[in-house]
Amino acid sequence: MHQASLRRRPVLASTRTAPDGAREWTMNDEPIRLRFWGTDRTIDLPNPIAGAEWVIGASSTNWLPLQDPTHFVSRRHAQLVHHEGRWRIEDLGSKNGTWEDGARRDIIALTPGVEIGIGIYRLIAESPRTIELRALLARMIGYSPSRFGTIDRALRSLREASMLRTPLLLTGEGDLIAIARRLHRAVVGTSMPFVVADPRRREHAKRHRGPVKYSSGVEALEAAAGGMLCVWEKRPPGDFSEVLTRLVDPDCRVRLLICARTTQSLGMAEIRIPSLSTREIELDRVIKEYASDAIDLLRAHPSSFTVDDHRWLVARQPRSLSEIERSTLRLVAIRECGGVSKGALRLGMNPSAMSRWRSRRPRRG
Repeated sequence: MHQASLRRRPVLASTRTAPDGAREWTMNDEPIRLRFWGTDRTIDLPNPIAGAEWVIGASSTNWLPLQDPTHFVSRRHAQLVHHEGRWRIEDLGSKNGTWEDGARRDIIALTPGVEIGIGIYRLIAESPRTIELRALLARMIGYSPSRFGTIDRALRSLREASMLRTPLLLTGEGDLIAIARRLHRAVVGTSMPFVVADPRRREHAKRHRGPVKYSSGVEALEAAAGGMLCVWEKRPPGDFSEVLTRLVDPDCRVRLLICARTTQSLGMAEIRIPSLSTREIELDRVIKEYASDAIDLLRAHPSSFTVDDHRWLVARQPRSLSEIERSTLRLVAIRECGGVSKGALRLGMNPSAMSRWRSRRPRRG
């Protein structure tokens, strides 16, 4: 079959709806607060007290007052209710309604990531896991308040993809497969498979901690059951048309993620990873957070990433997030295992390759 770009496959532009049993956002811990969309402004959910009233609306005496010059918010618009051990928001007969993910609802269960629309306001229910996911997205997209809206759109895209409503498009520089795998680990966890369909790969990846790869798209889809299938936009497997046919089957519970260098018109939810060259002022923080990830992943001692390691990596002038992730993991392994050779073995790498990497000189500006 002709190895065409996904750009020539319009079937990807259509979304798909999963059966009720698959409509589950994998982050299902209890919400602890509401956050105003695109901001850091939050309000903690109260302690559930019998008989208490938590009203949301334009009145200044409400539990959550929402000033609205457009008058789309009623004085007593909705109320927060603790019902059978769970939080929900109930509309109080407001004129303009209360909205859940863009659909008008009388009752909205507060689940992690759900977006509640009240007049000009949009609130997001946050749980500990979604708070951590938002922090990870900030690391990938940027910490500046100007990026907050982009981060929330990325969070929405991940939620839509996790609930099998639409494929997800990941665009940017560097090793996007590594970034996709990190997102998969944060959203789905390590118990569900992350599989790559790559026609250049003839066998499963043998490298320790590397993703499983198949040259056959159908085999990759079967191996990814319950998890995520990752495909390069310009390098789909030869049997990708069959993969697309199987993906629309209501019983298929595989999340599809497409990696591309640039934004495509494929009709999918998209997460765009900006160039690291535009975030030089944030580099130190990005490195520290990836080093913390590496320490957790290898169960290493906190001292396994030193100030000297940090300086060495900065001097290398990393060009992508995936390079930082790979480098911090190697540096922690070397420090934790007491040498380059042992660190390489810990990661399933060739010791000679690790030694060559460690001895490279910093890039010149």
